[in-house]
Amino acid sequence: MRTFLFGLTLVFATAVSAYSQTANAVFYSAQGERFFLYVNGVCQNDAPVSNLRITGLSFPNFSSRIAFENPRLGYIDNTVNLMANAENNFLIGLQTNGVYGLTYQGSTPFASYSQQVVPNQQMILYHSTPLPGQQTTTTTTTYNDGFPDENINMNMNLGGIGFNMNVNNGWGTTTQQTTTTTTYGQPTGAVVTYSQPTAPVIHTPPPAPPVMPGYSGPVGCPAPMQPNEFQSLKATIASKSFEQSKLTIAKQVIANRCMFTQQVKELMMLFDFEQSRLEVAKIAYASTYDRGNYFQVNDAFTFESSISDLQAYIGGFR
Repeated sequence: MRTFLFGLTLVFATAVSAYSQTANAVFYSAQGERFFLYVNGVCQNDAPVSNLRITGLSFPNFSSRIAFENPRLGYIDNTVNLMANAENNFLIGLQTNGVYGLTYQGSTPFASYSQQVVPNQQMILYHSTPLPGQQTTTTTTTYNDGFPDENINMNMNLGGIGFNMNVNNGWGTTTQQTTTTTTYGQPTGAVVTYSQPTAPVIHTPPPAPPVMPGYSGPVGCPAPMQPNEFQSLKATIASKSFEQSKLTIAKQVIANRCMFTQQVKELMMLFDFEQSRLEVAKIAYASTYDRGNYFQVNDAFTFESSISDLQAYIGGFR
């Protein structure tokens, strides 16, 4: 028994100490879309922003809602998982299916992190007190056929979402329908109302940019990254102190986005090591618009062996 109690105490202590420290979370939009961030149902910013750093988060995960300033863009609901003692980065943008989503962009431990001033970024200390104007209303409608029933009802409210369970032990039939409506109001005067459940908002992907003037070579992807989105990506990578952290972010984004050859070359120059530049060049080739110009990335290499390695990779690419 003593051994069992010791083991139980150890497990509990481990669970508590696993998140005894805090974490930061940075949310930023790819195209500059402004939004409100809700953490566990509580709005954190009193005005819409496109880049937000939340500090002082003392839990391993939380329920998040990204509510866009433009109601036509809808909202994003996610469970966000955090790395303790680190800054966690999340990108808000259109996914390949044309729907807005949240993409994890990596974490930087505080031990190797030096906070830098990011233009147009708002920093807020996490707070659990709702902002003025936030209200939740629950409506329950009951339908009964009039016969005797023995019912057991259980109602819960978790994170602003209502749940209802009805157990019927009689001859009749009782049906209950619960609808929870949360009104998110901001001091700016913008009020957006959502109901649970609600149908997802479907967005049409942006049209592909025009073909490069004068370019008639092979095309590897349809819609290259827009300049403002690319500059945001460069800034994110450049803000990291460690080469491996930079490479992790680059791999996550490059594999799913279309770029011009010149953009690939600029990303390569953000890395100090030749091997990192080579990895970026290999991964990016599959999602490069103007593949006929890809020879230009060779200027980012110091050694001829890297150029030969890349050409061999491209030659065997399928």
